[in-house]
Amino acid sequence: PALKRSYSTAGAMHVLAVSGLHVGILYLIISFFFKKWKSKPIGRWLYAITSLLVLWSFAFITALSPSVLRAASMFSFVIIAKASRRHTNIYNTLASSAFFLLLLDPGLLFTVGFQLSYMAVFGIVYFQPKVYRIFAFKNGLLDKLWSLTSVSIAAQLVTTPLSLFYFHQFPTYFFLSNIFVIPAALVILNGGLLLMLFSSLPNIADWVGWALSHFIAALNFLIESLEKLPQSVIEGVYIDGFQLGLLLIILFCLALFIEFKKFKYWMALSVSVLSLSLLTLISYFKDADTHQLWIFGLRGETALGIERAGQVQLLTDSIGIKGKSVNYALQPYLARHQVAFFYEKEAFSSENIHSQHWRDVLLYHYDDLAVAYIDKIPAVQLINNNPIKIDYLILSYHERKESSIIFDMFDPKLVVLDGRMDFYERKRLIALLDEKNIDHHATLEQGAFMINFNQKEE
Repeated sequence: PALKRSYSTAGAMHVLAVSGLHVGILYLIISFFFKKWKSKPIGRWLYAITSLLVLWSFAFITALSPSVLRAASMFSFVIIAKASRRHTNIYNTLASSAFFLLLLDPGLLFTVGFQLSYMAVFGIVYFQPKVYRIFAFKNGLLDKLWSLTSVSIAAQLVTTPLSLFYFHQFPTYFFLSNIFVIPAALVILNGGLLLMLFSSLPNIADWVGWALSHFIAALNFLIESLEKLPQSVIEGVYIDGFQLGLLLIILFCLALFIEFKKFKYWMALSVSVLSLSLLTLISYFKDADTHQLWIFGLRGETALGIERAGQVQLLTDSIGIKGKSVNYALQPYLARHQVAFFYEKEAFSSENIHSQHWRDVLLYHYDDLAVAYIDKIPAVQLINNNPIKIDYLILSYHERKESSIIFDMFDPKLVVLDGRMDFYERKRLIALLDEKNIDHHATLEQGAFMINFNQKEE
């Protein structure tokens, strides 16, 4: 997981994942071996058949991932066109491969890998030549470095809207990582093929394996070093579907302006950028006043969080939740609600929200709104028989005990039953609450519950 995070932070995750990059490298290897054959009538069809067999074998071996399918189908169109001596248009080839894959599985259109894969290729095909022409280097090495950098910039330009929407982060050093990561992928894939080729010769295989393992270790070290650089990744960027649409419109208007150099496209680009800026400002000021308590639905665990100014902080003074639950349950849920998330070891404190322990009960106060949190049955009962009126009662105890004492102490408007509560105890309590005509919300069955301190409504 740490290595995956390092590659993701460096903007080089496409090297770890089985992607179109590897299909392209295989295509280059086959083209190299059939270089002299491609000019002959029989040779070019032998090259075509061999290429198709190798590429689609690789696609099936790697479980037909969307990016590999895209690359394999696109190269297939190119290979067949070249073998039949037909000129190809890269945009037609790209569209044909997408159409072919969507005929087989229309659901691919809604997968992140499919969307990112086609966007990246479109960006490289259209924007890379424009970016590359910005600078001209006479030195061959500098020219190659700039060529690789321009590919990274073009791909990142068009995939950033989707990356922000799905992953909420932006790798700031992507242009550095891809300078050595893409050539390294070529070396590693060829090294792996050599290792298999000489596997029956132990002495040679040992040397190839030793060299390959050290090369991979050096690459990992460089990627991990990039992650340690200051501001290596911008995290916590949350955009909704409308903002994503505006970003894509901006890219489209930019492409039109670059292509046709007309004032109307510049105006459309400016209006789109201004609209996105205004929408972001409105969202920022709207979130600045948010003050909410979240009760998340995690099976067997308790998770409370305070949202303030669009960020959620877990209350960890009385609970402890697993990192896996945070990564795979809380973060995606909050992302869907356009809320950033951070986790701290210290207990939550706020000048507006006050908390205190009273008779095994944790109480939260905000103005005249009161919330009680109980993670075990109180040992001491109230002396008088007048239950305290509160707005929300959060029950999180796991033991099966007589809990009527709770309702002798409190008279809540609404009771929240969290995921830590025993299944049978939760069902028993729901029946009791129905009998007492008290509103209730079970997070495992009904999802997370949110208490808005500003408006006093969930």
